[in-house]
Amino acid sequence: MIDPQPDGHLPVAAEKRTADGTAPDLEHGRMINGGENLWMTEIQSVLAQSGTKKTTAYLSHECRMERLPHSETYLGGGREIFQKEKPWEFLTYTQEGRIYQFGNPAVMTVPPSSEGDGTFPPAFEIKGCNSQAHCPDRQIYYFDYDEIHERLLSNQISVRSLFLQVSWSTGGDDWTLYSPCRYVNFSNPAFQTSSYIQPIAGTVLMPVGDSFVPGSIACSLNDKGDHIIEASSRVFRDMAEWRIRQEQPPEVARKSIRDVQQVMPTFFLSQDHIIPINGTVRLYRYL
Repeated sequence: MIDPQPDGHLPVAAEKRTADGTAPDLEHGRMINGGENLWMTEIQSVLAQSGTKKTTAYLSHECRMERLPHSETYLGGGREIFQKEKPWEFLTYTQEGRIYQFGNPAVMTVPPSSEGDGTFPPAFEIKGCNSQAHCPDRQIYYFDYDEIHERLLSNQISVRSLFLQVSWSTGGDDWTLYSPCRYVNFSNPAFQTSSYIQPIAGTVLMPVGDSFVPGSIACSLNDKGDHIIEASSRVFRDMAEWRIRQEQPPEVARKSIRDVQQVMPTFFLSQDHIIPINGTVRLYRYL
């Protein structure tokens, strides 16, 4: 067995060095946003579209609401950094130089959902905020199943070095998602004869209708060439609407729901929306 280096990589002489293609550089990718105040964040996933429309969206890392004590801007002054009155994380994505932020479910002001199962958290453009994504393509190579399974079993690769590429087509569009593997399940031959690898990644962007939603993606592969791909995104419902539908007959509920639309609804996590994907999955690392 070849001993891994401290970072979990094989020694250079043992590495495959031939490029199989390119992918956005998620190891060094970053975006710079803002105006008077600038902030930089890593790019944690990339979603590329081609077909009826060609575009690429870059997802930021989660962030807390902050003040800027040493700044001259409206967030400046004082001695506190965290905005304790806004105790939530937010996510943004950049597309064609514009930045969009996902609303926080606790304070979303979209109308309550209809008879359906709920609503995805909407994204809104942050007007007057510049956004530049720096994520050029970089050479990669793809692992075949046996190679990556053996490396996982022998602890010869770091999870930070393993990335996921999922491609699929729908509605005349081709989509490709690139993301780091946040963790990986894999079979232990000392306890079972089946052989599988199951990476899960999140947060990623997924297309829903004409926009994007944040979610996670999981892929299960086995040594027979079979694979399963699923995306999952949180779905929220308005608490007042949900209680009204539970407790009142339909004719009374409709009027009550119209009344609560006049005030700010409070959303709660209803369920995960599961999206099966008929596509291909590859595991890769950067050269």
